[in-house]
Amino acid sequence: MLSVVCTQIPTHSNIDINRQIPKKRRHWRNHIDRKYSREETMSRIVDDKNTQIEKLEKQNLEYKRINHNLKMIATWNLCVMHSYLSDIKQINEFFEDIDTN
Repeated sequence: MLSVVCTQIPTHSNIDINRQIPKKRRHWRNHIDRKYSREETMSRIVDDKNTQIEKLEKQNLEYKRINHNLKMIATWNLCVMHSYLSDIKQINEFFEDIDTN
């Protein structure tokens, strides 16, 4: 007698082959098989410093923009206060003229 049986093939692990596992960045001492030249190392240092410089430049531009806006608001506030002060002086002069008459 002949029989056909369908079963799953057992696997050693349950990991999906198509799934992408993000690679962790390895520490420089863990790269045993790769020796970097001095030029490559220095270029990496320069790249890191360039990214830091770019971040600082972005922050500086943001602070400059904020400072410009604050100065603009302060000048507007000063103009408004001068206008209020002139109005109050005119009202005060008006009342003094009424009192003298």
